Amino acid sequence: MNNYLQSINEDYDNNFVFVECGFDWLPASIDRGRLFNVAYDLQTGAVKLYFLDPAEDKLLKVSGSQIETQYLANSKNVDAESIYAALGLRFDLTEIVPDTVEGDNYYLYLEPSGANLHNQFLTALAKRAGLTSGQLLERINSINQRRITGFTDAHKKRALSLVRL
Repeated sequence: MNNYLQSINEDYDNNFVFVECGFDWLPASIDRGRLFNVAYDLQTGAVKLYFLDPAEDKLLKVSGSQIETQYLANSKNVDAESIYAALGLRFDLTEIVPDTVEGDNYYLYLEPSGANLHNQFLTALAKRAGLTSGQLLERINSINQRRITGFTDAHKKRALSLVRL
């Protein structure tokens, strides 16, 4: 896991993530080197940071000034039918993987999916969020601070790796 964390941290612009996005207040007890994911909430526009706990059995989610704990989905009973119903899309849970559970929310990891399923998923996600595909793409561009030309490009550049449902 440490090689993965090193790779992830090399992908992020730490000044943008920690300073410009307003997370320079983080307590010293959170190891910034264990940054696992940066997320953008489609409904609120909030940026959220996820840090892998040293025991690697949970994540610390930092949103605004709150720190919450999420548990890994493999340790919970995942209700695939509710995920499918929420999106109106069925898929293989080894390609779009339930990652963590926080209350009634599932966080789904998209990176193992192929480009075609990734595109279908993002189209369904945009529809569920009440957005057009173009609006979702604008939001992906905003959080990435770089030009992503479409959902296939988003998949290729790992521009959206985790979503909440």
